[in-house]
Amino acid sequence: MNEELFTKMHRAGCSAIMFGIESGSNKIIKKMNKNFVIEEAERVLSVSKNSGIKNGVHIMVGFPGEEESDFFKTVSFLQRARPSIDFISNVNDVHAVCNSDLVVNKEKYNIVMPSSKSYEWFTQEGLFPNVRQKRVLDMCIEVERLGFPKPQNNLYENKDQLFDIWELKRFIGEDINRFLFLASRFWQYFKKNGFSRVLFNKIRDYLRFIYWLYNKTNYNFNKRCQE
Repeated sequence: MNEELFTKMHRAGCSAIMFGIESGSNKIIKKMNKNFVIEEAERVLSVSKNSGIKNGVHIMVGFPGEEESDFFKTVSFLQRARPSIDFISNVNDVHAVCNSDLVVNKEKYNIVMPSSKSYEWFTQEGLFPNVRQKRVLDMCIEVERLGFPKPQNNLYENKDQLFDIWELKRFIGEDINRFLFLASRFWQYFKKNGFSRVLFNKIRDYLRFIYWLYNKTNYNFNKRCQE
């Protein structure tokens, strides 16, 4: 795809293009059976932007085989390509949807499906749901730090959750009143739904999220990306 083509598209009325780049790691891009390399994607984004077209990008984290280094390659890609990207449409965890390649060929991807829920799969190498969800949150925070509008995510798709993660991020801070606010939300949920072991586990997971988000405020992504 060259500048001449994008210029013709823009003149014909094309104002924006969504690019399903998904990852900044060539290893993961290849595993996804995508026929490009990240260097070529960066070039195409630049040419498209210079032609007057707005560029949107889809990001997907937690694909089977993704390691932490692959995740930070995606962060680095967004930092490098920031001038050519207008918005990040969504940052999604990989769901193993029924009849998808991940499910049909789960032995190939070395994934285990403990239930019919598309988000509960994991790999023998340790790519568990909580690991992938944390990476989604990391990526969402980095996207916001880079000045992009808030992206959509699928963390709570078909899941019974107490809070939206962005609500947590917005309220977590040094002010104790923010913690009291969250406590009141838990109490309201108790009164409505009662208490159970499932709810206890849910609260435990959310407290972990709260602690993690609180300590992510001054996290230095750039240092990790350069390692």
